[in-house]
Order: sequence, then structure tokens, then C-alpha cells
Amino acid sequence: MKNLWKIITGTVNASAEDLARATVEIERKIVTFQSELESAEAEALQLNKKNLCGETIKDEDMDLAERKVLTAKRNLNAGRETLEELKIKLNEAAAAKINTELAANEQKRQDFYQRQKKATLEHIKAQARLDSLALVIHGPQGNYSRSHKLRIIQLTVFLCWPQMTLTQAR
Repeated sequence: MKNLWKIITGTVNASAEDLARATVEIERKIVTFQSELESAEAEALQLNKKNLCGETIKDEDMDLAERKVLTAKRNLNAGRETLEELKIKLNEAAAAKINTELAANEQKRQDFYQRQKKATLEHIKAQARLDSLALVIHGPQGNYSRSHKLRIIQLTVFLCWPQMTLTQAR
């Protein structure tokens, strides 16, 4: 994984996978900070109880316990803020990846549509050629229905004027 600090500050172009790994790492650290805070608070509470009961406690011990609690709280808050920032970046990276994939899929769909349209036109042209050939071979007296003859004429016209679309030929 890339340097965690560089990922958090955004100095390195991190992928969605790197951001996810960093998020998991920060979540692990938050659990550690939470347990450190609980133990520091328990220690400070124990010292306060001893002091309340009249035991003599050194001022350095009390100050050290208070500093441990403050440090643990700062670490926990920093971890939570960092986690929120990473989640925002992860959501943005995931959205960007989805948008990229959607654009690629849209392009593939457009390409498929164009190929399908071209294949359909080629099929219509081939069918018109066959129908025209059948008309030439069997002549107008062939065994055709009226609508079939009309279709052959329309497709022949379509072949003769390729700038026309199929709907214009019909």
C-alpha cells in the first residue's frame, strides 16, 4: 500500500482500492485508540479515587494520567476525522470509477447499435437482391402475392437510391 499519510493528504493519486485499504487501517487504529482511551481513563479514575480516599498521590502521576487521557482523546478524534475524510474520498473515487465504466458501457452500446443497424441494412439489401433476382427469373407472372410484389419493388427502389432510408422506401 502507498504511504498512508500521502493517501490521506491527497499528495498521491490513490485508487479506490488504496483508499479502501487506508480506511480499514484507520478503522483498526481507531479501535486501538479507543482501548487506549478507556485504559487511560480507568487509570486516571483510579488515581482520583485514591486521592479522594486520602492516599498520597504524586502530582506528576496525576499530570501523566491526565496527559494520557488527553492524548488518547486527541488520537481518537484525529482518527475519526481522518476516517470521515477517507470515506468521502472513497465515495468520490467509487463514483468516478462507476462513471468511467458507465461511459465505456455506453460507448460499447453505441458501437453495438451501429453494427446492428449496419447488419440490418445489409440484410435488407441482400433480401432485396434475392427478391429482385426471383422477380427477374420468374417474371411478373410468378406466383407472388400483391403485397410481396409491392415489397420487392420498394426494396429495389431502396437499393437504387441508397441515400433513402428504409422508412422512406416503404
